[in-house]
Amino acid sequence: MTVTIGSLVAVLILGTIAVGGVGETWRIAEEGGRIVFWNMDPSPFVRNSFWGMSVGMTMTWLSSLGISQVSMQRFLAVPTIKEAQKSIWFLAVGFVVIKFFSVFIGLTMYARYHKCDPITAHVVARSDKILPYYVLDVAADIPGLPGLFLAGLVSAGLSTMSAGLNTVAGTIYEDFIDRWMPESNKETKAANIMKVTVVILGILCVGMVFLVDRLGDIFQLSLTVTGITAGAMLGLFSLGMLVPWATTKGAVVGGLISMVTMIWIIVGAQWHMANRRLYYEPLPSTTEGCLNVSSLFNHTSAMTQNPIQVESVDEPFFIYRISFMYYTLLGALIVIVIGTIVSFICGASDLSDVDRDHFPPFITRLMPPKKYMEVSLHTVPTTLITNSEKEELKS
Repeated sequence: MTVTIGSLVAVLILGTIAVGGVGETWRIAEEGGRIVFWNMDPSPFVRNSFWGMSVGMTMTWLSSLGISQVSMQRFLAVPTIKEAQKSIWFLAVGFVVIKFFSVFIGLTMYARYHKCDPITAHVVARSDKILPYYVLDVAADIPGLPGLFLAGLVSAGLSTMSAGLNTVAGTIYEDFIDRWMPESNKETKAANIMKVTVVILGILCVGMVFLVDRLGDIFQLSLTVTGITAGAMLGLFSLGMLVPWATTKGAVVGGLISMVTMIWIIVGAQWHMANRRLYYEPLPSTTEGCLNVSSLFNHTSAMTQNPIQVESVDEPFFIYRISFMYYTLLGALIVIVIGTIVSFICGASDLSDVDRDHFPPFITRLMPPKKYMEVSLHTVPTTLITNSEKEELKS
C-alpha cells in the first residue's frame, strides 16, 4: 500500500508540475469538456450521468462490499463487530484517497496530451495503456520511479486476485466437494484440493487475459460482466431482508430470471457494440499538436454521451442501450419484483410465525403482532394447608 500510494503521489506531483500547476490542469480539462459534475439527465440510456454514478454505482459498491464473499471473509476475520465497522471506515477513507489520486492523474494526463491524443496518433493501442505510457513520459528522468509505480499497480492487482482466487476455491470446496469427503485425514486432503483448485482457476484467469484484451475498456467490461451475478445476489439478499413473506420458490425463480435477463441484455449489447450498431462517441480529442503526424491524423471528434447508431434501420432494441452503470440495480430489482410475485402465487408464509430478528426495525414495525403460544393456567391455592390436607392432595 505504501509503495502504491507513494508512487501515485510522486507521479501526480511530477505530472502537475509538467503541465504547469493545478490551476492550469483544471483549466485545460474544463475547456476540453472533462469536468462534468452535474449531468442531470435522468435517462438510463445516457452512458455517464449524475444519477448513473450516484445511484447505479452505489448499488454496485453495495453488492461488492455488502454481500461479496471476499468482503465477508475479511469482516469475519476480525474478533468483534466494532472491529469490522472500523475496517469499513478505513476502507472508505482509503478508497476516497485512491479515487482522488486516480481522477486527478487522469486530468493531468488529459492536460499533458490534450493537443496530441496518443490513441488517435497510434502511439498506444487502447485507453488502458495510456497510464504506463504517461508514467514513462513524466518520470523517465527519475531512476526507478516508473518501475516502482508499475510494481505498485501489479502488487495491488495480485493482492486482489489472490483474495478472489482463495475465496472461489474455498467456496467451490465448501459447496460441492466437502460433503463427499471422508472424515479420515480430511483437513490435509481439503488443503491439497483447494491448492489444486487455485492453480486451475489461476490458469483460467491468465488465459482470459487474451480474450479481455480484445473486449475494450476494462472499467466498463468489469462492471458489465459483474452485473450478471452481482444484481441477482444483491436482489436475493435484499428480498430476504426486506420482504417478510418471501419464500424459497420466489427467491430461486427471481434469481434465475434475473441472471437470464441480464445475460440476454449484456450479451446483446456487446454484440451490437462489436458490430458497430451501438457506438458511444468518445469525448473530443485532437492530434494537431503532434509532431510529424498532424497531417495524417489531425481531426477532432464530436462530444456526446448518448449512443450513436450507425444505421437507423438497424437500431438496437431499447433495452440494449441501458447504461452499464445500471446493470446491478436492474438485476436486483428483477429479483425483488419477481420473487415477491412468485412468493404470493405459491403461498406466502404466515407473517406471525416469521422470526423478527431476521429483519431490520423499519420492516418489523409493519409486520403483524407476534403469535404467542397459549398455555393453560391452573388455580394456585392462596391459603395455608395442613399436612393432612397435603397427603389428601397427593393421594
